Amino acid sequence: PVVDNTIDLPPEITAHRQSVELCIDAMQISGCWMLTCIDKTIRYRVTIPLLSRSHDEYLHHLTTIVNRYKSAGFKPNFIHTDGEFEPMFSKLQCKFEGVILNTANPGNHVPEAERNNWVIEERFHLIFHRLPYKYWPNTMICSIAMHVTTLLNVFPAKGGISSHYSPYQIIDHRNFDYTKDCKFEPGSYVQANNPLQRTNDNEPRTIDAIYLRPKFTLQPSHIVMDLQTGEPVTKSTLTVSPITQAVINRVNDLGEHDGFRELHFKNRQGQFFPDADWLPGVDHKPIIVRNYDNDNNDNNDNNNDDNEDTDDD
Repeated sequence: PVVDNTIDLPPEITAHRQSVELCIDAMQISGCWMLTCIDKTIRYRVTIPLLSRSHDEYLHHLTTIVNRYKSAGFKPNFIHTDGEFEPMFSKLQCKFEGVILNTANPGNHVPEAERNNWVIEERFHLIFHRLPYKYWPNTMICSIAMHVTTLLNVFPAKGGISSHYSPYQIIDHRNFDYTKDCKFEPGSYVQANNPLQRTNDNEPRTIDAIYLRPKFTLQPSHIVMDLQTGEPVTKSTLTVSPITQAVINRVNDLGEHDGFRELHFKNRQGQFFPDADWLPGVDHKPIIVRNYDNDNNDNNDNNNDDNEDTDDD
């Protein structure tokens, strides 16, 4: 059934609609590049997979993000970013008057954007280590990254403009339907209904798939990965089934085909996101492991030399 879950925001929020400052960055998850964004006012987060790192690709998705805020009644006036995005902003300013680009100094980063990347990484790790798949295809990586970002918008944000309304409600003007949008766990094995025009043949009525994320439409709709093709498809009716070893092997085969070797997160410069970055004051320099066996052997040799010298005396 189609259920309209749009909401009207209370006057205390609509009366104070104001300009917002966006903080954007790019990060890589095991070879898949993502454009990430968070604003300083509402704390609304966005993650968008990138087909390439061309200026046209960045500009297309930045335009989508700016339009999303404008449709909610907020006007982005500043975009804080690194120098990589600077060449494309002359085109962006032609589309949206009043949008000012502020680039960080060489060697520096935008703190809000960096912290947003770390939070997404943390949430992604939780799902990755709960699932039995060793190698993930790119389709799963991109969809799960988008899903964990959406879930961060569902609850009221600390430091946001409301302690009762979530960023999702403020920007998208919709309620998050738990019974529809949280019905299935990402990464679960499902049988997805496969409607056919002809029903008197032997074609399969369902397909083997991995659940990725809800589609957030008015009617129940979900995005799954077809295990036969590895491509994302939209289905309405799903049935959860136990994950068998054959399903695990198929997902691993798709991940190996896409070049997945291990889960890692990198920034634009190709530097890894170490876990120590989450702890202030902790240095994440490489740890030097001493070989104590060699040290003991050296000490024994020195002791033997000393004993020999004593005997000579």
